[in-house]
Amino acid sequence: MFAYYLDLALRSLKRNKMLTALMIVAIAVGIGASMTTLTVMHLLSGDPLPGRSQHIFYAQVDASPAGYSKGGPLDMLDYHSAVDLWSAHRADRQALIAGSDVKVRAPDTTLPL
Repeated sequence: MFAYYLDLALRSLKRNKMLTALMIVAIAVGIGASMTTLTVMHLLSGDPLPGRSQHIFYAQVDASPAGYSKGGPLDMLDYHSAVDLWSAHRADRQALIAGSDVKVRAPDTTLPL
């Protein structure tokens, strides 16, 4: 069977060299793109901070406002709860993350929102 396909390829190459070269290049680019995608996916699926990941914590505090009944705690703390948690100095290294409804916009931009 392989000999048959090889014979077909050689006949196609003799008949139309440019189309055969274009097909070979297209197959090579496709294989290269898939291998690149699989390699990047493999590299990005690993541990982002080897040796440190077990020491990173994400505070999950139920700081839901009164009357909040959508189930489960909110994804982000409000500003006052985040500042209170940060001011307690419970860890050696801390980062303050809080949700906000404020939209920042450059004063002289003409781009749509």
